[in-house]
This record gives sequence, structure tokens and C-alpha cells, in this order.
Amino acid sequence: MLRDPRSRRVETVRLVSDFHWSWARFFKVRSESRDEMGELLELLVLDGQRLKLDGKEILKSAKGVDYLMACRIR
Repeated sequence: MLRDPRSRRVETVRLVSDFHWSWARFFKVRSESRDEMGELLELLVLDGQRLKLDGKEILKSAKGVDYLMACRIR
């Protein structure tokens, strides 16, 4: 996701971010239901402070974060 500099945040169905650049990779869970969204595997964000996933705040910083890379280890 790329945030428009004129906006305070960018939103998708699952993510809400104030980072200038956000990239997320999800693992698709095999399921009979097409509504299954999968779990977050990797995350890379640049220049921001807050990130929500599925309505839950997963990143909140008092100071600006230049960059952050996170990876789920199974």
C-alpha cells in the first residue's frame, strides 16, 4: 500500500496504516470457506507510526518508525 501524502492513512479490507509504504504477505489457509483470509507472514513498513490488522492495533510508536521488517516463524 502506498499512502497519498495528502491523507493521514491508507485503508484496505484488513489493514489500516499511516506508513508511507506498507507491504504485507499473507498465507492462504486451505479452507472450504472462501471467506478465510489467511494469516500474516511478513510485514515491511516505511516511515510511519501506526498499523492495524483486522481492527487490532499491532504497531503503535510514539516516535516515527523509519522502517520495520517482521516475519512470522512457524
